Amino acid sequence: FPSVSAHSGSRRAQFNFIADIVESTAKAVVFIEIVDSKRLDFFSGVPRMQANGSGFIIKEDGLILTNAHVVMSKPSSAVNVKMPDGTTYAGVVEDIDMQWDLATIRIKPNVPLPILKLGNTATLRVGEWVAAMGCPLSLSNTITAGVVSSVQRTSRDLKLYGKDMQYIQTDAAITFGNSGGPLINLDGEVIGINAMKLTTGISFAIPIEYAKEFLKKAEDRRKGVIPKGRDGPRRYMGITMLSLTPQIIGDLRARKKAIPNDLTQGVFVWKVVVGSPAHSGGIMPGDIITSINGEPIAGASTIYKIMESSVPVLNMEVYRNGEKMQFTVTPESSF
Repeated sequence: FPSVSAHSGSRRAQFNFIADIVESTAKAVVFIEIVDSKRLDFFSGVPRMQANGSGFIIKEDGLILTNAHVVMSKPSSAVNVKMPDGTTYAGVVEDIDMQWDLATIRIKPNVPLPILKLGNTATLRVGEWVAAMGCPLSLSNTITAGVVSSVQRTSRDLKLYGKDMQYIQTDAAITFGNSGGPLINLDGEVIGINAMKLTTGISFAIPIEYAKEFLKKAEDRRKGVIPKGRDGPRRYMGITMLSLTPQIIGDLRARKKAIPNDLTQGVFVWKVVVGSPAHSGGIMPGDIITSINGEPIAGASTIYKIMESSVPVLNMEVYRNGEKMQFTVTPESSF
């Protein structure tokens, strides 16, 4: 077929604005793979993959920003970072904040790497075009586009109590594979970090301002600066949870989940971070936590109050497929 170019006066040149920002930013978006060095695949003999996601380069010397849930893993795990050109580097997790779901990975390249510019959300408007980029399953240049539906969707709106965060809502599809990748505006600036999908057409990204503060605190720690307003390290379990409401209970029963008739409160475990204390303790997505150390769980706020206490071990009563079970989780410290 003859080649066709999009000259400056064509409709393609006028309206292919997504292609323009992809061309200028794609080289800085990477694939992140977490493998267990102690568990080898039976057929290939290579370490088994535990988790994967995306990230993007923010410093030429090899600093990468991603989600914390992408890189949380067991101690025996290794981090591999694959560039768009196929080059693979061994990575090291430098900093992590489970509360904000942010992490940095350090690689050691032989040459300066392309980077993405961090923008801001101060002027971001509802209806503005954005692109969610990532490398799911090592498929580079995986792009979805959409518009901003909200610039201040709160964690309370999403029933994610205890996080005290705001999110960017967009209809650009965010999946497990491009989680950790950049949400980019039409100027090619990163305005958010792809975080989660609620349902088709409703996805959320962490505003870049959280990442900027996270990076500043990480730098301050390396310089020996103690953050203000911090009495001690935060503790985390590694779960995303939803407070049970009559509507959520009804939805679960409609999906033929085994929910006891007398169950009226608790939290539904939506996501469990691989390698986290909750994962190590046996908690699974779909579990319903009804009590901790004998205290009934009215909702997510109850769990966060317990987490703020000095109780070292959490003895949990959990419903799984209608069966009552017991698990023990030992929270760990985040910075």
